Amino acid sequence: MNILKTERYLKKIHFLYLNVAPSRYFRPYNLMVVPPKKVNPEHYIFSPFGILHVHPVEGSETMTLGTWHRHSVLWQQLQFIPFFKYCLLYKALARWKRSVTLQRLHRCRTFLGKHLLLAVPHFGAGLLHISRLLQELRSVPWLPQERDRCYELLDLQQALAKENHKALRLLRRCLHLCTSILQLVHEDTYHMQQGLQERVKNCKRIRTDQRSVYLQRVQCQQLEQKLKQAEAWLLRLGQLARLIHYMICQSLVSIVEEEITSFVANILQPPRKKPFLSAQLVFDSCGQLSPEPCIETMIQMLNVGLESVKASVLKVMQSTDLKTPCHSLYSEEEDEEEDSNTEFVMPKLQGQPSDAVHIFCGPNIGLVWPWKSHTITEALEVRGYRLRGQYLPPSYKQLQEDLDNNPRIQQALTMQQALLEGMLHEVKEFCREHHWMTSIHQFLQAWGPQKLESMRGCPIKNYVMLVSCLNLWQMRVSNIPNKLVTKGRLMLLGCHHIQSELDSMNSSGTTLASLALRTRHWTSR
Repeated sequence: MNILKTERYLKKIHFLYLNVAPSRYFRPYNLMVVPPKKVNPEHYIFSPFGILHVHPVEGSETMTLGTWHRHSVLWQQLQFIPFFKYCLLYKALARWKRSVTLQRLHRCRTFLGKHLLLAVPHFGAGLLHISRLLQELRSVPWLPQERDRCYELLDLQQALAKENHKALRLLRRCLHLCTSILQLVHEDTYHMQQGLQERVKNCKRIRTDQRSVYLQRVQCQQLEQKLKQAEAWLLRLGQLARLIHYMICQSLVSIVEEEITSFVANILQPPRKKPFLSAQLVFDSCGQLSPEPCIETMIQMLNVGLESVKASVLKVMQSTDLKTPCHSLYSEEEDEEEDSNTEFVMPKLQGQPSDAVHIFCGPNIGLVWPWKSHTITEALEVRGYRLRGQYLPPSYKQLQEDLDNNPRIQQALTMQQALLEGMLHEVKEFCREHHWMTSIHQFLQAWGPQKLESMRGCPIKNYVMLVSCLNLWQMRVSNIPNKLVTKGRLMLLGCHHIQSELDSMNSSGTTLASLALRTRHWTSR
């Protein structure tokens, strides 16, 4: 600035060429004087007339020395503000973080592309079909679902057995379909590998068609990459089988959990319009009040019915293997028992490559030999075939542990046991309150003409006392409620049978006693 000021008054013209000083930080106003031959594409030219800023992309800009100096001072002052001071550092860190995130995403996509089974086209299609079958299996009931039906012992036993048998039959069909789908995927994978091996072998032989050698080489490289991919898929068939087995087991655990919890919550627990169980109050062989059928038998049947859902699921899973041959998947007995509205279409395997194999392998490569070149004999070679990989036998120990230790199932079973025990307690309490009927029943059973004959010669007051006692008993028996509905309408205990029995016996006894009383009174007169 001093030079320019001095030369300006001396009326001399002098030009100074300046570059931005190299620095690790962005300092656009930190300049250094250089010879004209060493200027950068972006440089400054200082002269007595002003400043010329030359930029290779944005063009040139002129300004006065005062303006440039003002901008420089403002820039220096802005550097003391933290936001402007660390702006480029923050920007670099933000770009670095975004770059690292993109690299992680790229690695994750690459990893999933290599290891995710759904990324394999025919694997993904098979898994989607199996997932749809498992979703349809969730709509199959395993336990009675009629909310407003009253069951007796035999009806309850038949309903439990019918629903369980129907659900197991559909579960067997679903497992057979899953086995068929897995077998189809297995066959398609081997057909892909064999077809690509044949195409690569034909592509490497001598060809005399009009296609260029370069295109043939590119095609051969593409086929080799597909062959490596198909061989990698072959090694993952075991993982696919384990994944399908895991999906089926977890779906069955969820289905059993939902069935048991919904049965307890929607069927056993209130509110209900009609009682769930029905029994009659009778006198047993010992002359004691007891419900028929026995309440303990009903409770045991319900407990066994809910436990049999878990046991039957485990039994079917152990009897059905995912590597079962296709010809054993069909059962004539099941076909006869199968209802028309729940029949599944079982796919029959023909052993032929599917459309997925033709699409993936591409068209067959015809072999064109040069003239008379087929007479050349090839070296002796031994051809072998790789044994098809077998699946490891699935372990059902984890399935059994999940069914036995599921918290929701345990909670539902505990709630069911509490409801049934409360019902049993109410019935026993009712029998205990009406225990006085047993003495009446015993007396009336022993009463008859012989008993009346033994009273011959007794005073008239004994006859009067007997008749009044019988009338009192008849009045008490008539006041017994016709039925008992336990809390939550879980049990309907009918009392009309025992009431009618006592009424008939009491009426006959009263008639005999009244006749005897009249006869005794007439004789005494």
